[in-house]
Amino acid sequence: MWRPLRSGSGTPPGSSEAPGLIARRFALVCRLVGALVVAAVLLAAFTRVPNAIAQRMVVPPAIARADAIVVLGASLNRDGTLTDASLRRAVEGIRLYREGLAPRLLFLGMYGEGRARATLATALGVPRDVITVYEAEPTTRHEAHGVAQRLAPEGATKVLLVTDALHMRRARALFERAGFTVFPASTQTGLVLGHTPEGRLSLTRGLLQELAALAYHHAFGYL
Repeated sequence: MWRPLRSGSGTPPGSSEAPGLIARRFALVCRLVGALVVAAVLLAAFTRVPNAIAQRMVVPPAIARADAIVVLGASLNRDGTLTDASLRRAVEGIRLYREGLAPRLLFLGMYGEGRARATLATALGVPRDVITVYEAEPTTRHEAHGVAQRLAPEGATKVLLVTDALHMRRARALFERAGFTVFPASTQTGLVLGHTPEGRLSLTRGLLQELAALAYHHAFGYL
């Protein structure tokens, strides 16, 4: 009489135990990653670690007379108005011009940002014939190259560069590589002094973005 073979009390390898082990290990890894993320968020929000890192990275203003004021692009709101970052940079560029620190003012940006800044500047008394709008380039590296092509034939070698304090280190290096002597006109320098959890988290986000950008530029030989 035929009888089925018994497999014994043990579980054959590769039947159900292996998937269960993988699932347990995956759950352990997820818990570990989650704990590390929570710890990193708490460290960023409630300690001065982001402030200490930012103070080493930011480039403070070093204002001097130059051949041109170059205001780097930021972004536009959906309704076509300038974002806080873009407006802050534009106002700083206008202030530098009105103090007589350079005879020319270049507004960079995409999708109408440069034109919106130029409109603001003329409304605040800057003559339109000293303003140049350059909206062709999407990255800081391309902006540096494009500005060099425009200013070099005119013999302009010194620029007052306007951008946010965290962005300035990379921007200055790219413009120096394009052949300029750069005087940093950093904005939002107070960001590194944030004492609230929200301020420190915002600072941490900016640090991570800038560190990633610096790593990218060094990896591909742009800096």
